[in-house]
Amino acid sequence: DSYLVKEQHDKAISQFKIIINDYPDDLLAANAFLGIGDAYLMKGNINNAISYFEKIATNYPKSEVASFSLVKLADIYSSQNEHSKAETTYREAIRNYPDSQENAAAYLGIGKAQERLGKTDSAKSNYQFTIDNFSETIESDEAHNKLGRIIAADGDVPNAIKHFKLVIARRTDAVAAEAQYLIGWSHLSQNNYSLALEELLKVRYLYPRYEYWVYSATLDAAICQEKLNKNDEAIKLYNIVLENNSENQFAKEATAGLSRLTN
Repeated sequence: DSYLVKEQHDKAISQFKIIINDYPDDLLAANAFLGIGDAYLMKGNINNAISYFEKIATNYPKSEVASFSLVKLADIYSSQNEHSKAETTYREAIRNYPDSQENAAAYLGIGKAQERLGKTDSAKSNYQFTIDNFSETIESDEAHNKLGRIIAADGDVPNAIKHFKLVIARRTDAVAAEAQYLIGWSHLSQNNYSLALEELLKVRYLYPRYEYWVYSATLDAAICQEKLNKNDEAIKLYNIVLENNSENQFAKEATAGLSRLTN
């Protein structure tokens, strides 16, 4: 593990393989497979990572990391846009390990996969299940954000905001920053530009560490200023984004905004 911490991935893989060769029938070997999978994941070798994570549940089903490896495997499938495969693997983790502490992540993952697959009602059910059955977990709060966003998109902004405010009351991390952004986004989706602007600007001041949500909110706040015919204020916000971003989606959107206002 120390080699992984030092990002010496090849050395880590070699050491883990020694453990597997010396103790192939020991449950410790499952941890070594997990370590190799993590190392390949860090190296960007997705196929090799998948291969090693798959072997854990197959070869060491009684290992303490078996359910974790299945959820991790499903997360990889999701990141590769293989959402049907991800959903199947999350379900396998729940079916094979019904008492696992990874089940909160598995149910949340099923909801995310279903949402990506257009199965919105099923996704909502799994988000609500995660909220109801794993209420003290980060997955529950992430489910509040996911469910609230769907509800807001359906037009029920007051009910959606209840979900977001529950998260903000419980957390001060990136999940809370997302919730604060989503309050503003919800108002923006209903063309309530003044309310949206007020809530979006809070992200920058309340959660400055979480840059993804800061710049997402800043861009949406700039759009609100445009809609309110406050173009000078919009330009200032677009410039803030450009001062801190280059060659990414934030920079592209800010550049497009400035182009609209200055040409």
